[in-house]
Amino acid sequence: MKGKLMARHVSRNSHKTRLNSKARQEAVLATELETFEAKLPSLLHDAPGKFVVINGRDIIGLADDYTRALRLGYDKLGSEAPFFVEQVLDPKVSARRSKIFLTRVELLKNG
Repeated sequence: MKGKLMARHVSRNSHKTRLNSKARQEAVLATELETFEAKLPSLLHDAPGKFVVINGRDIIGLADDYTRALRLGYDKLGSEAPFFVEQVLDPKVSARRSKIFLTRVELLKNG
């Protein structure tokens, strides 16, 4: 699956989130990516082009632009909770995504 570069708010900066380990950060991010991929067909139908905010397995909300999506995530979850922001784009249309990130997620999935 290809898409726009994602905001990953499982931050390495302590002011954004405090997680026990890097492994836990990556596990949370993998869960959020799986949630995005599972919900992408319905998101493409209902909210193409919007930015989705995901925390774990829950969609927190949708926004018209990246900045509003970040604000939504911080407003609803605070600065300590990890969340994921991604634009809802058809993977056949958009081919931009971080290859390093995808490699790490595949490593996590394959264990």
